[in-house]
Amino acid sequence: MKKVLATIAAGILVSALVGCSSGEPNTIEPKTNDPIDSASSVAEKAPEKAETVISESGWSLSKSEYDESQMWVNYALILANTDKSNMTVNQTVKITVKDVNGSVIASETAYAAFVGPGDVMPVVGRTDMLSSEPADVTIELGTGQQEPASYDEMYRVTDFSVSGAAENPTPDGDMNWAGEFTNPSDNAMDKGVTPTVVLFNGGQIVGGFNNNLMLDAVAGGATTSFEIDPFGNPVPEHDSFEIYIVPNIF
Repeated sequence: MKKVLATIAAGILVSALVGCSSGEPNTIEPKTNDPIDSASSVAEKAPEKAETVISESGWSLSKSEYDESQMWVNYALILANTDKSNMTVNQTVKITVKDVNGSVIASETAYAAFVGPGDVMPVVGRTDMLSSEPADVTIELGTGQQEPASYDEMYRVTDFSVSGAAENPTPDGDMNWAGEFTNPSDNAMDKGVTPTVVLFNGGQIVGGFNNNLMLDAVAGGATTSFEIDPFGNPVPEHDSFEIYIVPNIF
């Protein structure tokens, strides 16, 4: 079972969902996760000025089933904004991949448009093709700005509740993740959401996927379904997952 995920300072309920195999094929036993306790240690180690930090990160190597010389790194991380008054915007994360000789074989910048006050934000992706197998991968926080949360309706990732989440086999031999989420606001959501799954193996993050869903307006307090599809990309070996509902606020 994966360890508790460090996210944000105490006092905020988190709606991340964890699924663990119950021992039956294609059966996930989801349960809610409250990662608040470990978040406190993240905040205590942060500088005196409240800011956004990486609370947890990880990676794995994938190879093409048709040509193992074609390989890439899957990565995922959770950003945690320790500032309860301001949002973080335009936050970058640098991913650097090195081979056994210490040479850089891949480098890219991931991006989070925003992290709400006292909120979390999952970031998932994969590198370009690598020329050789990686020996070391570093995931480091880049630049970002703290700004007042000036949006009329600031949905937070941690406000969403998720239910019925399951990992499902597909007819083409792949898998996807599906479930339902509830609009935490009294107002209708009309900008869609980006459901995101973070995968774990042996308690360590190994990657993740997300899909941008432009839904019809979801009424305040209403529940609707979602699906996350890897679109044919190899799925890293994993034994549990967490799902986050990321609101599209722009």
